Amino acid sequence: MTHLFTQHDKLGGALGNFLDSEFRPLLETKLDSAGWEITPYVNVFNRSPEFGFSQFLDNPRYSTGYTTLWNTLGVMLETHMLKPYKKRVEGTYEFMRSIITIVDNNETRIRELRAKSFENQLEAKDYYFNYKIDSTRSSTLNFKGFELDTLISEVTALPRIKFNRNRPYEREIIFQNYFTPSDTITIPAAYIIKKGWHAVLERLENNKIEVTELESDTTLFVESYKIESYKTYSNPYEGHYPHYETKVVSAMGTIEFSAG
Repeated sequence: MTHLFTQHDKLGGALGNFLDSEFRPLLETKLDSAGWEITPYVNVFNRSPEFGFSQFLDNPRYSTGYTTLWNTLGVMLETHMLKPYKKRVEGTYEFMRSIITIVDNNETRIRELRAKSFENQLEAKDYYFNYKIDSTRSSTLNFKGFELDTLISEVTALPRIKFNRNRPYEREIIFQNYFTPSDTITIPAAYIIKKGWHAVLERLENNKIEVTELESDTTLFVESYKIESYKTYSNPYEGHYPHYETKVVSAMGTIEFSAG
């Protein structure tokens, strides 16, 4: 089985440290003692994991990245669709039992850490985002895998890879599980949202974010953003074309806002 814990640096503070240094090792040890080995999600494509890999960065478009916005410990389990269904169900059951036991034993601690995280956020002056791999730090995994063979596909006549289950190995590999923010913004007193941005307003409402309407036409001196450039994936990803490397320019000026 593989797990995808939310990235602990992005979660931040004492709560992030607890997730990475205590909660995750507890889960791995508990599952291993029950006969279920688990490893971080093998974040590699068309190459062998023996050369190391990085932790999957779960931005808020993913479930565990979304939970992080609310200082909630997020983790997703993968049991892999090509494995026997019975083993997948049993593995998921043992995973849930282990998670429930750990949370029950650490309930007070988790509540206190979450409360402190919310307090820190209310006092924060800056917001950090666009996390990238921190190349100055890494961890080591005791990884169990299979040697990789390169074959010629009978369908495409092109090279393809295949894991040789007759050649297992156990090796220490590099796991890049530290990230650092590449962008910072000073948290404003408030944001002004245009009336036509219904999708944004709906998401704020769904997340119980307080929004008030302007009672009359108003002229304000504000800092505004304008998208200067961005890049888009050349191929669709899960039915979407995600944007990245978005750059904005800011300007100070007086803007008229309509009531509502």
